[in-house]
Amino acid sequence: MKRVMALSLLTLTSAAFGSRFTGSNDPKLFNPVANRPISAKFASLPLEGALKDTTLAWSETYWPSRLGGIAYRWNSKNPQPFTYKLLTKEEVKNASQAQLSELSPAELYDIAMGDYSYSLTKKVLKEYTAKDLWWEGICHGWSLAASNYSEPEKVVVTNRDGVQVPLG
Repeated sequence: MKRVMALSLLTLTSAAFGSRFTGSNDPKLFNPVANRPISAKFASLPLEGALKDTTLAWSETYWPSRLGGIAYRWNSKNPQPFTYKLLTKEEVKNASQAQLSELSPAELYDIAMGDYSYSLTKKVLKEYTAKDLWWEGICHGWSLAASNYSEPEKVVVTNRDGVQVPLG
């Protein structure tokens, strides 16, 4: 047991120290993009900063793959990732705004497009599984949007069937 504990401690201790930059992970590769040399020394980093445009850098989720990405009913009291029932056209037409607002962004997009076969939602749900790693998601898309565009306002879109779809 002592041997296992010592080996575990040694492994954790060595993992706490970073390795050297090699080839493709070298921060110097960003020098041409930044138009200046980039330092990888912690002591040279600024201790504070500010955004020029305070409407940028709004926060949100990374839409985890293990929950279904944008097909996750994040605003629902009972989201049931991957197992919820898709609403029929008639159910959508009879749903309240509160009920519709509990649907996933993918479902709302499909409804806004008048696609009651839910092409996008089904495609997204096929891409992911509940066994996906905890960190997998679409933060690479979300972070770019939040860095380059102001936070979108809530909007209601009326589809061709007269259904008012709440987005936001």
